[in-house]
Amino acid sequence: MRYKKIYTRIILMIFIICCIQTAFGSNVTINVNNKEIIFPDAKPYINNDNRTMVPVRFISEALNAKVGWDGEKREVSITMSDKDIRLIIGQSKAFINNKGIEFDTVPIIKEDRTFVPLRFVSEGLGATVKWDEYTRTVLITQPQKDLSKVVDIDVKQENEREIIEIKATRGMTPRVFTLSNPERCIIDIPDAEMALNTHKIPVNSDNVLQIRASQFKNDPAQVRVVLDLSQPVSPQITTGDNQILLEFENKSNPNSNDDEDYDEDNINDNNDDNNDDNDDNDDDTIVGEINNIETEVLSNSTLLTIQGAISQQYSIFRLSNPERIVIDIPNVNHNLPSKNWKIEEGYVKQIRTAQYQLSPPTVRVVLETEKPLRYRLKHKSEDEMVLELYESSSSEISGKTVVIDPGHGGKDPGATGCSGAYEKTTTLMIAQLLEERLMDAGYQVIMTRDKDEYIGLEERVQIANDEMADLFISIHHNSMDNNPVPNGIGTYYYRNYISEETLTAATAIQQGLIQETGLFNRKTIPSGLYVVRHTLMPAVLVELGFMSNSEEEQLILSPEFHEQSAEGIYQGIEKYFTLIDKSQSLIKADI
Repeated sequence: MRYKKIYTRIILMIFIICCIQTAFGSNVTINVNNKEIIFPDAKPYINNDNRTMVPVRFISEALNAKVGWDGEKREVSITMSDKDIRLIIGQSKAFINNKGIEFDTVPIIKEDRTFVPLRFVSEGLGATVKWDEYTRTVLITQPQKDLSKVVDIDVKQENEREIIEIKATRGMTPRVFTLSNPERCIIDIPDAEMALNTHKIPVNSDNVLQIRASQFKNDPAQVRVVLDLSQPVSPQITTGDNQILLEFENKSNPNSNDDEDYDEDNINDNNDDNNDDNDDNDDDTIVGEINNIETEVLSNSTLLTIQGAISQQYSIFRLSNPERIVIDIPNVNHNLPSKNWKIEEGYVKQIRTAQYQLSPPTVRVVLETEKPLRYRLKHKSEDEMVLELYESSSSEISGKTVVIDPGHGGKDPGATGCSGAYEKTTTLMIAQLLEERLMDAGYQVIMTRDKDEYIGLEERVQIANDEMADLFISIHHNSMDNNPVPNGIGTYYYRNYISEETLTAATAIQQGLIQETGLFNRKTIPSGLYVVRHTLMPAVLVELGFMSNSEEEQLILSPEFHEQSAEGIYQGIEKYFTLIDKSQSLIKADI
């Protein structure tokens, strides 16, 4: 009887231990700043030391920290502002800002993920950690940053200088840069939030056409102010306690008349008879002359070709009532046979040209159009520039900017198919077909490359980020060495602070591709590929079939597949923007 009792107690102890281990190994919910963190594959767990272990990348990104990995040292680094944490796999000693600290558990690699102790990392980054036993939830709260509120944007004219003043409730550290085609000056203000009553301020001065402002990011908070410029010009920037000042030097119009109203696109020059008497104004910066303008009407657009010795700098802007597109080309003289001629076909009704300025010599070309048109530079060389003018779509989707990234190019051929074909060739073909579809629908389209040239990964990402794109699409083909079996289409995306929108885009595009091509569905795949990881907008990378599969390669090389792929991606993009606009969940303001 005694042995039976002992046996029963042993069984009971084993049962209790199993229950405890089961509880330790059961799922744990992680909540950061009142938002549940989703761990799609490797889940958090409680280890034998009663410590919550989490995949380092997901929790660090939830806390807006960056993660690094040193394979030789087997060391994980986690950095955020003034915090730097380093942990070594299998060791209980870590370093916070180079100070060694012992803790009671060790980081491990499990399920191909690096797991770290949640409380140690979170508190090391300055957050507070609490445990809710009833719901088995870890509650992590980061201290709220003292955000600067942007309260006013003012435009002043002082001593022949135009001053844009951005006012806030406390000091700002802006990042300022300029973009071209069209000309813009971008002011990014970190740790700031919008407190303005309006998002658009019309200006119509010598330098600035209008000012636009928006809450560009929410996490981390960032305000973006955009100055739409009438010409390529960089302001002088100064910062004060609660303000940013951007100063432009006003450039007077030598053709203006004080007794007449100034017209921004005025090209009625009175200088032609005096050109020979103003040689002192012609300095070494003059590179040539404009001697010919041609138009070509296409099915959905009009091509405008300006010929002559054209400088690298030029300015294009749009005016309304009536609708006009104005092109200023500096450092050239007017040598056209006519200054005013009508166009019988296409979107352009009339072209007017003149020597707009003498110093520096500038030719102005004004295109009078029947309706508001979009434009983009198709070609630019030393002796000509070609603009394509096209009509905006009436679709609600129009106005979005999409960056298309044809994979590889130049010295980087990408995958080589069974027949010897290069991946870089077909990705460009499909990208160009997609570009046509998107432009016809009214999208603003930017190509990271439009010919066989090498573009680095960082530059591809920078193009999209600088242009404040709404969506980034990278086009590739797959390959697996020495394995002709794998086939199908997959769409890759990166989980980050805009992962919900990114997954929506990836799912919509994958569905569109499978519907159009009928290939095997490899579904959407989370990935850390560079071009989808470092873009600041929803970004996906599509792998359109395997070039290592001889049958699928033949399909990939066919014009029919190119059309199907472009159509599939296009349909996915349309669906994505429709879904996002309906839910009003875009993370980025459209400015």
